[in-house]
Amino acid sequence: MSVTTWRIRPGLAAALTGWLVTVSPPAHAAVEHLSVKTPRPYGYVIGDVIEHEVSLVLDPGFELDRASVPEPGRVTRWLSLNEASHEGERRNGASRHTIRLRFQVVNAAQSVTPAGTPPLSLRIVGPENDFPVIVPAWAFTISPMLPPGERPAGQLPDLRPALPPGPIPTDMRLVRATALGALALGLAALVGGRYVAERTGRRARRHFDRAYRRIQNRMRGPASSGAYLDALIEMHTAFNATAGHAVFEHDLPRFFVEHPRFEPLRAPIAALFTESGTVFYGDGPTPAARDGGLNRVRDLCRACRDVERSA
Repeated sequence: MSVTTWRIRPGLAAALTGWLVTVSPPAHAAVEHLSVKTPRPYGYVIGDVIEHEVSLVLDPGFELDRASVPEPGRVTRWLSLNEASHEGERRNGASRHTIRLRFQVVNAAQSVTPAGTPPLSLRIVGPENDFPVIVPAWAFTISPMLPPGERPAGQLPDLRPALPPGPIPTDMRLVRATALGALALGLAALVGGRYVAERTGRRARRHFDRAYRRIQNRMRGPASSGAYLDALIEMHTAFNATAGHAVFEHDLPRFFVEHPRFEPLRAPIAALFTESGTVFYGDGPTPAARDGGLNRVRDLCRACRDVERSA
């Protein structure tokens, strides 16, 4: 499955994390998150089912007009929308919506043919006015399904016939040994998989550890005026990864509620966000901040790493 994601909030996260934005979203602060999960974009034939999942998160005070979710029916020459479902919930004041669309290919192609789903317009209801959010069209290809006699020479070769099923062993000792061996392998795979998942999960959660090592590596190299800015970017990337979303200065109270182990570092973390706002959106770093700021950011990153390791 592939996922196309748009972050609607403007500001520091888009500048620092470098997420790939494939389609320009509507610039409206009410939409916190919009993503579309799609399958492979090729190789469909008549009768195949294509499923899309749209995820939408709206800020408090805004709601999705459920009447804007499309109704089942024929949508293009090639597609019919067989099912459209909606699930919604409210969490921390924000409304979260999941829309699942189930399309079916209803026409046969004589050659590889480009097709696509139509764009989806979702209506957002706000306290003052309403506005649309457009989920863009998704392109895919439909392939022909022809009997062997009608296939052009040199194209669409016949598939190799399926192998016949092998004989089933009837020796009970062999059956028991095979079953016990499969059970032992399954248990070993289960234990090993849990161990690897636990170790991998711990490493994946050490965002400040990675940031600290990168800052240290830059400080070991030749002095550079960009090392201070790179260190700020590494810190914001670690905060975003820890929170699971972009963290702005006004989001810090929510961050400390969701991650209370960082509460003892509230003052230096708040100072870091204020400092980076001045650096990236104000007059830029002063020489004094640039000279002493790198060590200060490095020390705060090390403190955050220690908090992260204690979790």
